[in-house]
Amino acid sequence: MPNKIDRCTILTINTPNESGLIGRQQELAVLTATLDDALAGRGQMVMLAGEPGIGKTRLAQELARHAQERGAQVLWGWCHEQAGAPPYWPWMQLIRAQVETTDAGQLGQDMGPGAADIAQILPELTVVLDGLDQPPVLEPEQARFRLFFSITTFLKTVSRSKPLVLILDDLHWADESSLLLLEFLAREISSSRTMVVGTYRDREATGSRPLTQTLGSLVRETNFHRLALAGLSREEFGEFVEASAGITVSESAVGSLHQRTEGNPLFVGEVVRSVSPEEMGRNQDWVEDIPQAVREAISQRLGRLSETCNDILRSASVIGRDFDLPLLRTLISEIPED
Repeated sequence: MPNKIDRCTILTINTPNESGLIGRQQELAVLTATLDDALAGRGQMVMLAGEPGIGKTRLAQELARHAQERGAQVLWGWCHEQAGAPPYWPWMQLIRAQVETTDAGQLGQDMGPGAADIAQILPELTVVLDGLDQPPVLEPEQARFRLFFSITTFLKTVSRSKPLVLILDDLHWADESSLLLLEFLAREISSSRTMVVGTYRDREATGSRPLTQTLGSLVRETNFHRLALAGLSREEFGEFVEASAGITVSESAVGSLHQRTEGNPLFVGEVVRSVSPEEMGRNQDWVEDIPQAVREAISQRLGRLSETCNDILRSASVIGRDFDLPLLRTLISEIPED
């Protein structure tokens, strides 16, 4: 395909505005070219990585819009941050969406004998499809393989009549079973009209051993691509601020805000929502005030870190933005090697 992404290439791309993409034509062309491959029967998998609020989900939404315009069916699954979600939760949502839009007769044909296995994670199938047999009693690993094969076969069958784009959001919160199913599917879709898109927070992925292992497995697949999202450039950032605020903002205010937020749309949005257009136009003092919503978002992220890590961050903040490890060690006696 044109502008093909090399295997495991890391691309730095900018973030879209809520009202439309800003400065994203080249990157969108690469993604739609990847979609072209999937629609032509060369299944693809793309991971969108970046920090919270950088625009991963928004980019996935834009890709979904393009896919739907070209006749593909888009199915979404979200991973849940809170404990208590059942195994395969994002896959349950995704499969349920397909079940709810398909009549029972067609659904029975698409699932075939694998329906009984899929019903193990989606019990309502026993109501939708009459007469489902219980799957045989197997060892756990054999039962898991049978389930993975049944789900993959079902999705590939659906893609024969209509191309599929499967979007799994917030994979850094995914359970291990869901990630293992993702690995299995990735190896099976290369000759199908299927595109799988996952989003995850790259910094949090380093603390998630299951996701780290999954990424290590996926990178070996020839149809796997990873896109790393960065903040907006200063020029695009100015467009984003003005589109969000609805007024022209001074260059100095844009520059200062860009430096403070590093172009993250989440923080920009909170800043703009906390200040009236009149105040923005009057002076740029508003740039110096961090809104409470931003403080809470930062505090929430820090709250997930260990006490030792927070101690290190507090000491680092005293030094400044740039520093080296030996200098930090003069302030903290014990710094873990990792």
